[in-house]
Amino acid sequence: MGEISRRRMLRSTGAVGTGVAASSLLSGCIDAEGLGAGGVTIGVMQPLSGVVGYWGEISTFGFASGIARRYGENPIPSEGDEDTTTISAEDGETVTFEVEDRTYRLILRETNLDAGEAQDAATELVTDENVDILFGCVSSDATERVIEQVAKPTDTPYVVGASSGIATVGNPDFCGRKIFRANEHTGMEARALGRYIGEETDIATIYLIGPDNVFGRSFARMYRAALEEQGVVVVGERFVPPGFSEFRGILEDMDEEAQALGINFTADTLPNFLPTFVDGNVSGRTDLRGYAAFPGRTAMNLIANALEAELGEITEEGIEDANIGGLASRYHWNQYENPINEEFVPAYADAYGSVPDFFTSGSFAAGYAIAQAVEETGSEDGDDIAEAMYGMTVEETPKGENGYVFQEHNNQAKSDMTVARIVPNDEERWEEPLGSDLWNAPIMPSEPLARISADDAALPEDDPDMNCDLR
Repeated sequence: MGEISRRRMLRSTGAVGTGVAASSLLSGCIDAEGLGAGGVTIGVMQPLSGVVGYWGEISTFGFASGIARRYGENPIPSEGDEDTTTISAEDGETVTFEVEDRTYRLILRETNLDAGEAQDAATELVTDENVDILFGCVSSDATERVIEQVAKPTDTPYVVGASSGIATVGNPDFCGRKIFRANEHTGMEARALGRYIGEETDIATIYLIGPDNVFGRSFARMYRAALEEQGVVVVGERFVPPGFSEFRGILEDMDEEAQALGINFTADTLPNFLPTFVDGNVSGRTDLRGYAAFPGRTAMNLIANALEAELGEITEEGIEDANIGGLASRYHWNQYENPINEEFVPAYADAYGSVPDFFTSGSFAAGYAIAQAVEETGSEDGDDIAEAMYGMTVEETPKGENGYVFQEHNNQAKSDMTVARIVPNDEERWEEPLGSDLWNAPIMPSEPLARISADDAALPEDDPDMNCDLR
């Protein structure tokens, strides 16, 4: 489908938001400047400000790093002189990356983690900026809105960002031959943690707790399936409103029924939950081992605040007393030993002043896959790129060579996962040229406790939540 017809389809289907893109369409002013200008133009939609701006930042940096890596280049730096290509991950920024005989234009748009803003951004990128491919969105709601209202109606290839929900690879309304995701999701975390608990611990009974919303109930469903597959008994589930704070009685009741707790709270509830959980275990009122997904740096600071409030000083012994068990990691800088990651981590730290975080590797794989498709086909057309990405094995990633493989039934890339512990961010855990100052949190992941293969981490095709078949 050509550029002009994509724009006309978007207008005729009414798939427009209420922002800049909508106003330009309604006025009838279609700016065709840049059509056929050459190169690959990618619209990047991310939260780029506020607390959640960090998520968009690491996703964007990882994505750009993947493109650069395909051409043997270091990550595009955030600062440089006037002759240096830089990327600062700011709304409205356009990054033009020229390498060999290729040109990649990344056009960044703010979403503020809002579905409506994401739709407006996607609409404007397709209609006014003539992008070949869309990439991004951390919010599952935003991702689904972009797919339903923009990507599918306009037949625009869309590489989903760090969204955790599985609808984009399990629900026929949202999956498609031109909808891809390299980033890991909650189902992979559930299967990794379920296998670890079942094979590496003596936990026999567990209680699941999370927010009373679609995300929380989806988490419980996937964790139950993964744990029961390993012979661990899920004795109950409890859902509370986001922001809930009265956990003491709930945890004491759960302690009477289970040995462990499967936890799924985000930043709106985690600061309320953690102090009660830690205090109960340290004081001896409860003895519940806590398991969860390993978060990024922002949430690790929330965990550290809770530990410091209850323990004073964060030590390995104190963390053990708090009864925080293994956590499933999508990716952290110290979870993979391979030549690619060993080169990438210090190069990323040099470019951005911090080590890569949990969204980085999947976003890197997404960027690399696009560049790999361009070189395999010799084409800069979005449709040709999408066709080449179908079933692709991504050749170089922070998880190693061939570290991500797009599954043909749903275009979700499978990859290895790890499980690690929380440990203090002590200088002795680092090796030159890295140091503890590159991870701005008092706690960090340990070396891996377990590694779960890509095949074991991937949700089976016959899973009840997997209803896509793109073959």
